[in-house]
Amino acid sequence: MGPLTRLPLRSLLRLATLLLGLAVLVLAIALGQQASPINLAEVLARSAPGDTVRVPAGTYSLSAPLTLKPGQVLIGAGAEKTIVKAASNWVPGLEGLPEQDNPNAYLLKLIDANDIKIAALTLIGPALHGAIYADNANGLELSHLHIQDFLWSGIRTFRLGNLKVHDCEFTDAGGEAGWTGGAVFTTYIQNSEFWNNLIQKSDGLDRNFYGFKGRGGSNLRFHHNDVRVNFSLEFPFENDRRIEIDHNRFDGVISIPKFGGGPVLNEERSFHIHHNWLKTSYALEWTRNSAEIDHNLFDFDVNQDSGNLISSFGDEPAPGPTDLHDN
Repeated sequence: MGPLTRLPLRSLLRLATLLLGLAVLVLAIALGQQASPINLAEVLARSAPGDTVRVPAGTYSLSAPLTLKPGQVLIGAGAEKTIVKAASNWVPGLEGLPEQDNPNAYLLKLIDANDIKIAALTLIGPALHGAIYADNANGLELSHLHIQDFLWSGIRTFRLGNLKVHDCEFTDAGGEAGWTGGAVFTTYIQNSEFWNNLIQKSDGLDRNFYGFKGRGGSNLRFHHNDVRVNFSLEFPFENDRRIEIDHNRFDGVISIPKFGGGPVLNEERSFHIHHNWLKTSYALEWTRNSAEIDHNLFDFDVNQDSGNLISSFGDEPAPGPTDLHDN
């Protein structure tokens, strides 16, 4: 056996203090005590980039956003068991919306931090703008979340690549600050995927919001989602390309208008919409060049909205093509 390395007394005391502090926090949560905002925030503050932070069953009340470090995993015991909510005194108001987002009005704030995973939680904030704010947080994965009761947008992102959102449920996740919010609202996003999500609003809720909303997207796929709100998906006014929308149930509109239809793409599509179940008469809001629409089921009352299957937003000439076939 080689010689033992003796640590300085000061280092030993610091290590012991750190371990004791973490043990007390973890033990308090594990024993089922009511977690205060400082508990969960302090655990995350003491954790290192790349750590996995497991949140046991319970209800955790916050008065300020949780901030995650690069590479961290935040995982609960299941959306039905681990609930993170805004404290009743956390009321940031709607100032600035819809023109300006406030990152400090979201339960979780991710800025300049890549490769984060968040899963198996319920997130609630009836007075907050949204659940998760992410800016320049590439490689973010959100799964098995229930995002419930927010004013503006459940998930709000800027400048992201390789985002994955799957197996999540959104209920009443936006719409109070006008129509322009969405359950998932992305700005400048690429190489991302959204699947197996349910987006809905409560019966009798007197507000509307978008399901998936984006500005400026490329290399995206939306598939096997169930969206039961008035506008299912909107990507308006930008030069989007290579966006695939397939195998979804959409109760509302797919809205992708662009002035003059946008660029004509000779080697690729702007949008490919196929194998969807589309349940509203105002099914497609156009115009968009270099798009293909095929193998969809359009299932609606032709007397509703005058039976408009595809409608033009604006009257600028558009060279196309829009290939509509085998529906």
